[in-house]
Amino acid sequence: MVIRELDERDRECPAAASRPGGVIDLQGGTEVVPRLGGQEVPGDRQVAGRVADAGWARVTTLGFFVVLAISWGVLAQGAHSLPALVLGIVLLDFAVQGAHISNQSEVYRLRPGARSRLTTAYMCVNFMGGVVGSASSAALYDIGGWSAVCAAGAGFAALSLALWLTEARWPLGRMRHPLPTPTPAVLLDLE
Repeated sequence: MVIRELDERDRECPAAASRPGGVIDLQGGTEVVPRLGGQEVPGDRQVAGRVADAGWARVTTLGFFVVLAISWGVLAQGAHSLPALVLGIVLLDFAVQGAHISNQSEVYRLRPGARSRLTTAYMCVNFMGGVVGSASSAALYDIGGWSAVCAAGAGFAALSLALWLTEARWPLGRMRHPLPTPTPAVLLDLE
C-alpha cells in the first residue's frame, strides 16, 4: 500500500481514496475502497432474525450496540491501517444489520394488525437517521477529519447504549419475549 502526497486531511481519511487522486493505492486502483462498503457479513441477518424469533430481540440489541461502539474505534484506526478499515466496516455492518432486524422484530410485536403502518414509520425514521448521519459526517470531516467522524459515530453508538439501558430489566432474562403459541389455521368460507 502506498500513501500518496495530498493535504493533511486526506492523508488521515481512508474514505478519501474513493476520490480521484485518493490517498491509498490498493494495487487495484482507488475503485477498490468503495467496494468495501458493499461487503457484508454472511448470515448476519439470519442470525439476528433467529435470535429475535426466539424472543431475545431486546437483549441482542444490547450486543449489537456494543459491537457498533467497538466498530467506530476500529474504524478510527483505519486511517492508518487497511486491515483495521476492513474489520471496522465488517463490524459496523454486522452491528447495524443486527440491530435493524432486532428493532423490526420489536416493532412487529407492538401491533400485529398495523405492521405495514409501523414498518413505514420505522423505515422513515431509520432513513432520516441515515440522512442526519451522512450530513453530519460530511460536515464533521470538513471540520476535524476522519477522527471527528469516528468520534461522532462512537458518540451515537454510546447514545444508543444509554437509551437501551433506560429500558433494561435485570436480570436480562426478564426481557425475553414469550414465544407465541401456535394457533390452528383459520379456514375461510368464500361461498
